[in-house]
Amino acid sequence: MENRNRDYFSKPFHLVLGAGMIATESELFRQLLHYQNEGTIGTIIHDEIQDDNDNSRGIGGVSRFDAYRNALGITFPLLSKRYNGPSFLNTHPEKGHIHRKRSMTLQKALDYIDIILIRHKLAGQHYSEKAALLLNSLILS
Repeated sequence: MENRNRDYFSKPFHLVLGAGMIATESELFRQLLHYQNEGTIGTIIHDEIQDDNDNSRGIGGVSRFDAYRNALGITFPLLSKRYNGPSFLNTHPEKGHIHRKRSMTLQKALDYIDIILIRHKLAGQHYSEKAALLLNSLILS
């Protein structure tokens, strides 16, 4: 909050959330949008990096009660009517939760590079071009 008056940095910072766990209907998300409109936050990448079949989308809920209930449900899916397994705590590289499985893949890193550096150019044009060259060289090899 000390940078609110742009005393330290003149540019807004960008916010990249690796999964869409914050519910877009929540007060927290509305506050992030407020800061974006105010110019404190630049780009917000909320759910573009969300994995297919990821059951954690919006898990933060609209209220604190929702967040706790959803966290218990995703952690113990057998006790939940909303969430299917595997549990968020399951760290098996092949049978575990989608976050664990995808975090161990090269494709997840390439997706982050593509979305953050190339599509949104969050590190500027120079690094966007370098990232594009890197991805192209990996595709060609």
